[in-house]
Amino acid sequence: IFKIKISDMPSTFEASTNKIQFTGGDKYLHENERVYGAFLKTAELDLTDQVELDGNNYVVTSLDWIAGSSDGTMTIIDLDGSVYEPGTPEYESLRGGLSTLWMGQHNVEYFGEDEYM
Repeated sequence: IFKIKISDMPSTFEASTNKIQFTGGDKYLHENERVYGAFLKTAELDLTDQVELDGNNYVVTSLDWIAGSSDGTMTIIDLDGSVYEPGTPEYESLRGGLSTLWMGQHNVEYFGEDEYM
């Protein structure tokens, strides 16, 4: 048994994960952050490259991107075509200051070819 340590994971996400999914032959982790209205993808994982931290075995990786939340790194485009770039006042004011177009999503699923539902 091992744990995954995402080295640059925002500290606000550490207790809000409600779903994870591995893709690409277990090379990538997709994680849903329901409380913060976000989902993310990690950089490639090497499950054979483990380190011991605090008496536990960890696979260490980093983030590829975050969609949604004040920590988001992806541009969001809504149904009417409005574009929201991370770090802009328009992005930060979404959903009353929550920086996302959705809230409380549950079990975001990766379907392949960059499609998430």
